[in-house]
Amino acid sequence: MIHEVGIVMLFLFMLLTAVAGIMNVIKQKPTGLQLALDIGMVVAGLMVFTYFIVSYKTFMIITLIACIIIVLAAMLNGYLNGSFHLSHHIIRIILIGVIYMLLLVK
Repeated sequence: MIHEVGIVMLFLFMLLTAVAGIMNVIKQKPTGLQLALDIGMVVAGLMVFTYFIVSYKTFMIITLIACIIIVLAAMLNGYLNGSFHLSHHIIRIILIGVIYMLLLVK
């Protein structure tokens, strides 16, 4: 049961990140590096759908790399926008850690 909660939380986290990237592109019309970061966040967020395609071990590796990309892109995007808040990113990293701990419980 705890394992399934982790999967649902990961799906929500990554899909919300993808939606946020799409909304940022629509609303702010970024260019250059900011556009690349938003597209990267969308693609990384959609990697959660590999759950239905690959083995569970491969899924864990892909989504972990995608989560790292999401965090780094969000940090750089915040820095470029002048709205960087370290506490927000620390909470995001802790949330990802909790999600992966739930995913490792069998």
